[in-house]
Amino acid sequence: MLAWPATRLVTIRRVLIAMAIGSLVDIGIVWNLATWVDPPSQMRSVYSRVRADEWINHWHSDIAVGRGRTRVHSEVEFTSKPEDWKWYAPKSHGTPPPRWAAKEVESFVRESLVAGRSGVRAQWIDDAIGWPMRSWQMRTGIPKPVRGTVSPLLVARTDTGITILVGAIKDRRMPVTPIWPGAVMNWVLYAFVAFVFQCLVLAVVERRRVRQGFCRYCRYDLSGIDADVCPECGKPLSPKV
Repeated sequence: MLAWPATRLVTIRRVLIAMAIGSLVDIGIVWNLATWVDPPSQMRSVYSRVRADEWINHWHSDIAVGRGRTRVHSEVEFTSKPEDWKWYAPKSHGTPPPRWAAKEVESFVRESLVAGRSGVRAQWIDDAIGWPMRSWQMRTGIPKPVRGTVSPLLVARTDTGITILVGAIKDRRMPVTPIWPGAVMNWVLYAFVAFVFQCLVLAVVERRRVRQGFCRYCRYDLSGIDADVCPECGKPLSPKV
């Protein structure tokens, strides 16, 4: 039987410890996946759209799903002059990429509007890492076009994440941007496991204290004491098993 906390303060403390452990476990799993698991390479086209909205006249995304990792390659052409693409017929094919990848497209549009750019094109790769949910993300800019054209003007996007050296011959980049829905779900899952583990361990410890004749809460020696509460901490005593 689980040793449920005797006071609200103890409950809060255990929950906070479990939450901290859950977040650290999630970060540790993500960094291990980023370090030792190679990115998926079998890309498949999932979305292609012409004249996506008022600003985007072409948007194409490819996706690859691997073990604990999802990679999305996005290619976007942007213009702030609608007359530049008025001959395009609006059409789309496939399912839009995950929200965390689509947000990068929105970010590119905002960057271009702020910078006053028009008739530009950019490509980048978004990697989402985590298990069971993807919880952390990083972006890798592509400095040259894949489809063989240099028009319109290519804009390089900056990378996110940090680079560390793995061994002596290769380095790996680590994500630093959380994907909040996935991160929260992972933290809750790992925190729940940590909380249950705490209760199980403390149940064993407290049961052993009772058998040895100590107070289950403060370890006060109860030898020769016949009382219903501990004279040291005032907590109710459990019958000796």
